[in-house]
Amino acid sequence: MATCIEKGYSGNQYCTVCNRIAQKGVPTPSLHEIAGNYSLINKKDPGCTTVGYSGDFKCTGDCGQIFRYGHVINKLSHDWDSGTPATQGKSEGILYTCQRAGCGMTRFVGNPTATRYAVTIIKGVASVAGIHITEKIAQDTVVTVAADEPENGKVFDKWIVLEGNVTLTDVTSATTTFTMPGNDVKIEATYKDVPPAHTHGYGTDWKSDDTNHWYECQCGDKAGFAAHSFVWKIDREATKTETGIRHEECTVCGNKRSENTIIDKLTDTDNTGNTGSGSTDNSGSTDNSGNTDNTGNTGKPSKDDADKYPQAGDRNNLIGWMGALFVSGGVLTMLGVKGKKNKKPEAE
Repeated sequence: MATCIEKGYSGNQYCTVCNRIAQKGVPTPSLHEIAGNYSLINKKDPGCTTVGYSGDFKCTGDCGQIFRYGHVINKLSHDWDSGTPATQGKSEGILYTCQRAGCGMTRFVGNPTATRYAVTIIKGVASVAGIHITEKIAQDTVVTVAADEPENGKVFDKWIVLEGNVTLTDVTSATTTFTMPGNDVKIEATYKDVPPAHTHGYGTDWKSDDTNHWYECQCGDKAGFAAHSFVWKIDREATKTETGIRHEECTVCGNKRSENTIIDKLTDTDNTGNTGSGSTDNSGSTDNSGNTDNTGNTGKPSKDDADKYPQAGDRNNLIGWMGALFVSGGVLTMLGVKGKKNKKPEAE
């Protein structure tokens, strides 16, 4: 009996009297070979620009396997119609359309009698729609030119138009375009030496923003980049009758902020006369003037105060005198005791 992959056998016919083979049987096809037991899958028709596939034979019986694979079918060529007259830009010609279903590709063929012009590129190549130019081209065609790779130590400089009235889109770009004029064109790519390596030259004036300061090279590189270090500066001292003015200033670059900050007027209860002139941090403190009395805000005692209070040197002298007096008192006490001992025998 035939199976999906093995052929069958029809069987022999035997004589019912002598039991000999009267007629031998014949092979029967496998189930895969019998129409109706398989289906065609993965078939793809070829197109003008795409290949096709003949398809695979798959069993529809018990095994469900692909028992015969297909093959690739080559893509078809375009089936052009007879063409119609057409104009592209200022070029006259014939426009052909592919008649094959699902294609619709067109091709424009310029009138061979139309005037064409030569394009010559020195140290470069020219192309139209990605195809290198090998013959003359029609007016108003957009041409792309690309410079050859520069030699060692050289870089592309610019394009120079040697012949033809043509304007390049960008003469300083190694790849650029132009529209073909009604005449021949000759263009040359030029090169220059590679510029020497840049050596930074930082200016001597500080550059700054609200947060940092730095020295700057002409190329934009920065050196000495650091945050501002602000201290308060007094623009006008405060008095009992007028407010003062101050601002913050960086001790490194001189950058200013908090300008025209008001310092309150002095009051009768103020015993420092402080206006914040001595601050050395960024806190905005106004109480570091170093005043020691009600005499002002210089941070130093007045002449009268110097007379009233001992200075650092006077205190040292006082300690010295006290030490000398203590030693002298001890000596006198010892002498007095010794004198009493000497007088005692005389009393007897």
